[in-house]
Amino acid sequence: MDKDDFVYKKSLGQCFLRDRKALTLIGSYLRERVDKGSSIVEIGPGQGALTRMLLELRPRRLILVERDSRLIGPLKERFPLPSVEVIKADFRRLDMDLEAFYLVGNIPYYITGDVLEIMLLNPGIKAGFFMLQRELFDKLTSFPGKKKYSYLSVVMQVFFDIEKALSLPARAFYPVPKVSSVFVGLLPVKNLINVDKQRRQRFLSIVRQAFINRRKKLKKNLSTKLLPYFPSDWLDRRAQEFSPQAWREILLTQ
Repeated sequence: MDKDDFVYKKSLGQCFLRDRKALTLIGSYLRERVDKGSSIVEIGPGQGALTRMLLELRPRRLILVERDSRLIGPLKERFPLPSVEVIKADFRRLDMDLEAFYLVGNIPYYITGDVLEIMLLNPGIKAGFFMLQRELFDKLTSFPGKKKYSYLSVVMQVFFDIEKALSLPARAFYPVPKVSSVFVGLLPVKNLINVDKQRRQRFLSIVRQAFINRRKKLKKNLSTKLLPYFPSDWLDRRAQEFSPQAWREILLTQ
């Protein structure tokens, strides 16, 4: 399938990276952070532009998860290697143990929240490297006192060191989106890797409820059974007043 003849599906949020310089920079960034001989899942490889960069990392196993059935054949033809497996699936519904995998992708922006939650709830994932909408990146890295500081800011900064690898203008993609983008690294905080899925789910639920109404104090937002998780001097304050580091202490005392 010739890339210039390809009909993009708006419903799948397809927006392929075409900027060669950006791909080279992403490749250099990944080489410094992904172990050789590791296992990688690429979410939404599309026509394989980023896949070529990933193969330069010499992975032991590279799984390409693509939802568009039209791209499965071309991907298999383009990357006929024993280490490469092409799967037709929606990554969000993929029944697969992701422990010891790196996740990488120029992911459709409408599934980003789901992918981030998968990252949050799977402590065995080695790291994630994704293209994000700039506005979302700003939310993830916001801090107390800022309007964008939210539930997602807290939980992502509690569990990950968030690195900005590079910013990309809309013209780096085709079709050209209406937003600018950022390629980021989500590197798990090492001393939290052993926090299991159940504790993570409980913590996410606590933080989500604490932020349910930003104007209300914690004692008004939280259910009675959650109040004991918090120091008494927190309860007359609002969730957005506390830093991710302070929230991390709540996690560690669960």
